[in-house]
Order: sequence, then C-alpha cells, then structure tokens
Amino acid sequence: MVNDRFDSPCWAHGPPRATGTLRALQRRLDWKESATRLIECPSSGKTRMRKIFQFESPRERYLSDAAVVWCYDHRFDQVFRKLLTRIGIQFPDPVRIAGGAKTLASPARESDREFVLEQIRLSMELHGTKTVILMLHSDCGAYGGLKAFESPEKEAENHRQEMHRAARYLKEKFPELSIQAYFVDFGGVWEATSE
Repeated sequence: MVNDRFDSPCWAHGPPRATGTLRALQRRLDWKESATRLIECPSSGKTRMRKIFQFESPRERYLSDAAVVWCYDHRFDQVFRKLLTRIGIQFPDPVRIAGGAKTLASPARESDREFVLEQIRLSMELHGTKTVILMLHSDCGAYGGLKAFESPEKEAENHRQEMHRAARYLKEKFPELSIQAYFVDFGGVWEATSE
C-alpha cells in the first residue's frame, strides 16, 4: 500500500522522520491528517486511525505481581488501587468481570468461569504470575446487591464463603498459585480469613 501524501509505505509504525523539504510539507498538513495512520485491514482494506494524544508507555516486558480477579464497579476503583499499593502489588494483571471472584465460586454461566481461568493462565504464561488476588465488594449487582441479604453482616459472610469456594476451585486448577482474598465494603477492606 502507498501513502497518498508521501508516496511511501503506509505509516504502520508512525510517520517517517522528515528532513528538509519533507519536514516543511509535514508542517503544512493539518493536525488531523498528520496524526492519521494508514493501516492495512485484512477484511476491509485501508483503515485510518487518528492519534488522540502523545504518551510514552514503557516497552519493557514485566513480571506480574498478581492476577487480580475483580468486579468493574467504579465505586470501588480508588480503594482497589490503594489496596494493591498497600499489599505491594506494583504490576497487576487485572481480570475485571461482573461479580469478580463470584465467577469462580458460583458463576451465572460456566463460560464466565472458563474466561477467568483462561485470563489467569495467560497471566501466568505471559507475565510469570504466581499469585492471584480474589476480590468481592458490597452491594454487587451480580449477587443482587445489598438488598439480597438480610444485613451487611450476612452479605460479608456470604462473600467470605464465596471467596473460599473460589480459592479452592483455583487451587484445584493451578495448585502452584498463591491465593489471597479480600472483601471491600463502603468502610474498608477485609481479608478473608480461614474457614
């Protein structure tokens, strides 16, 4: 494929470094065109992408401190990040799915459980993960919310038992993994202790 503007291969890895006259031509292009990449799409041919902003991400591969199975409820994002910092997780592989650890303990569909297991397996394979952190939170819609329980204490106990079921299931599948489990409510974070 040939780039319309510069009669050269498409910008698969960004625009070419320009010198002299070519640089002057690039400056004359408007922002939208100069920040657009032409890429080859096997199914439909040419496709354009527009760069939204510049950001340099690290290129080095990393070893994951833990795969974290967690719900995507935004109300708990801040405490989620603080907990990971508190327990020393710098490079997590987050596995976010409705219900979090519920998908391993009592999934609505077996395919949800298989999805989470595959994500954990890939985290182990690609990033050397040796730990899984299971998390559940209060008022989770996957459980019917707080109203599905007689009291916050009953909800907390249910979630503690669920995390233990999830941990047992994971240990059967991946005996080499270390597993930690936490319950997050609107007042803090609780470690799920032994049964």
